[in-house]
Amino acid sequence: MTKRASEISRGVLSDEGYSCALASDGADALAQLESLRPSLVILDIWMPGMDGIETLRRMKAAQPETPVIMMSGHATISTAIKATKIGASDFIESRSNSRLS
Repeated sequence: MTKRASEISRGVLSDEGYSCALASDGADALAQLESLRPSLVILDIWMPGMDGIETLRRMKAAQPETPVIMMSGHATISTAIKATKIGASDFIESRSNSRLS
């Protein structure tokens, strides 16, 4: 998800009353997971540094009870299956990412 798409998503969720935090990369997401203890994580497959699959794997090892929804506009079916086997609660294909970049 592009930075702009992340900010738009945060704006929409905030308007609906949800508290949101954005992470710049997988390491940042893991640090925030520990400090914020979110009730839900929306995680992109493609991120700088550590990719979403590895971030998901580490999140589930640290906090298996936290639901994680994976999102990508460029992932394959095999990536979606892999993510759900690791522990993703759902996988959303977000073709709209290209219109937001």
